[in-house]
Amino acid sequence: MWGRALHREQDERASQSWTSVTVGQALAWVGLVLAVAVVVENVEHIRTLVDERKRTDAAAAQWLSPLESESGNVGKMTPQEILTQLAQSEMAASEVWAMRDAQFEVRRHAQGLSGRIQTEAEFKRVVRDPLAAEIIVASSLNSVFCPVSSAASTGWKLLLRKYSRVVNFRDVETMHDRFHNGLNYLDGFQPRELLAMYQDSRILKFVFVRNPFTRLLSFYLTHIGRGDVTSDTYQNYMRFWKSKMYAIEVRNGDVTQKPTFPEFVRTLYENREKVENRHKAWLPQTRLCFTDLLGYTYVGKLESFYTDAAMILRSWDAPPYDLALFVDARQGGANLTWEMVEEYYESEGTRQMVETMYAEDLEKLQYSFSKVSMGFLDD
Repeated sequence: MWGRALHREQDERASQSWTSVTVGQALAWVGLVLAVAVVVENVEHIRTLVDERKRTDAAAAQWLSPLESESGNVGKMTPQEILTQLAQSEMAASEVWAMRDAQFEVRRHAQGLSGRIQTEAEFKRVVRDPLAAEIIVASSLNSVFCPVSSAASTGWKLLLRKYSRVVNFRDVETMHDRFHNGLNYLDGFQPRELLAMYQDSRILKFVFVRNPFTRLLSFYLTHIGRGDVTSDTYQNYMRFWKSKMYAIEVRNGDVTQKPTFPEFVRTLYENREKVENRHKAWLPQTRLCFTDLLGYTYVGKLESFYTDAAMILRSWDAPPYDLALFVDARQGGANLTWEMVEEYYESEGTRQMVETMYAEDLEKLQYSFSKVSMGFLDD
């Protein structure tokens, strides 16, 4: 009997020991699997960062295409200079992310514009305006964005498409096609929905603006001054400009003669009261985005782009390195220098015409010719 009891005790101890070893091994395996998963995740994250940097370098190369101005004197940026700018963007982002929450909120609400719309009837009138079809509503980000041409609007569309999980969000061909770019627009909402949206302080309404002097010059250089006369973009702009300004029918061969910048400005000035020629490319920003009606939580400026863009990204809890995507979005816009601005605005008459056409922008957005500074990103 004692023998059977002893064998039974030995068997129980062996069973407990085996169970202990089995559980210990299982826990070790689970720990190993989790560790491998973390490593894989980190590797994938690193690969993503490397891919972003590769795309950044590739985009940097695109920025080197020569820009032919009327004088032939154009500032060019090397890839190293572009990467230096990206380093500055990282510095700006680190400063924004280092802000305490209270400090961040104070800063975010200090750069807003108040609107005066209070009723559904007023929103109904806004929605009827064709320009309302340009304002983007990103419900997944609790945001409303007004794109301004020649003020990094392409970059913001790229980010909005990315965060809205649009397939192939980098595709520039569909990015500006409101019917195929995967984005929602203001004119797709009912007035009562818009009223609730603009009264909700949790929804971020933002816009990026630019000094009217450099914005108009950037558009001219990018699309006309250095534009390829055979391209659809150039011909579409020139046909619109000539047909609307001169009230004549423009045939295919009538747009190859480029106007000088003073001629371009003078024609806009002399026809500034004609509603039909108010193209969004040169329309005042305050009019384009209904700033006196809608109001904006945050008004970013191209001249302080990286810091202001980082404020938006932090509001979305987005990674700061996504600032590099603005390099991807840029398609060879004009890199302006102060010497170029002085050259093209040499005539006091040209400056005065721009001041008259964009008087509201200059006043409400706090710009002037004497305060011109170079924004790094154009589009």
